[in-house]
Amino acid sequence: MSPTKQTSVQAWEAFCDQLKLAGAVLARETGAERVILSNFPGGLPGTETWDRAIARNVELLVDALQHVRSMRRSSANSDGQ
Repeated sequence: MSPTKQTSVQAWEAFCDQLKLAGAVLARETGAERVILSNFPGGLPGTETWDRAIARNVELLVDALQHVRSMRRSSANSDGQ
């Protein structure tokens, strides 16, 4: 790999790392559920095809929504005690 191309790859990786960090900080400070999705097949383990990538994104979103719903129920139950 040429030095210029390597520098570009390193810059892209650093940019992506900063986005992930910003997402983690935002989720922590707002109490939001953080879900990392993939835009492409192979972006997450077990997502080598478009079908699997989309299915995995849906699974991750459903899991996050169920977690939020569960947390809200727990909070409502503890508030009512």
